[in-house]
Amino acid sequence: MTTEQIMSGLRRAWRSRSGIASVEFVLILPLLALMLFGTIDIGRLLFDYHAVSKSVRDAARYVARSDAGALFSDVASCTVNPTTAAGSPTQNARNMTLTGTVDLSGGYILNYWTDTSTVTVTGACFDNSAGTYQGFYSGMDDIPIVTVAATASFPFLNGWFLGQGNSLSFTISHEEVFIGE
Repeated sequence: MTTEQIMSGLRRAWRSRSGIASVEFVLILPLLALMLFGTIDIGRLLFDYHAVSKSVRDAARYVARSDAGALFSDVASCTVNPTTAAGSPTQNARNMTLTGTVDLSGGYILNYWTDTSTVTVTGACFDNSAGTYQGFYSGMDDIPIVTVAATASFPFLNGWFLGQGNSLSFTISHEEVFIGE
């Protein structure tokens, strides 16, 4: 083979475009995979966040309408009774947050979130000594407010791929003015 034939073969190979699409696809494939896996995990995260948010809101509404004597250990200071006894408003709110039912008879809202200790129920007092809020609250110097907060740890399917590790925790809280039964 002569030098001229070798140079001619190299020129033909240099001008040839067959296989370029394959090379481009191989270069862009990791980016496409990242977008696909990221979209799946972010979609799951948003769905689960919404489910937890709704359950916390429902539990706060439930406990804000419970019996004051059972909910508060001291109504004057708006201190919530921390008891976890079955049937107590605090435990019922925890159960409702996780399952949507007060007696845990429903399935868990998120199958990976089953620990009632991740749900807290607290109380606070809102100053109404100036009589700003009338009607139901007339004559009340302090208006009790109940807060339900929950922390859920979201397990990523593809967290290693997204650089997030295995899980991400998010905390959601909701407050309701206590109105009793």
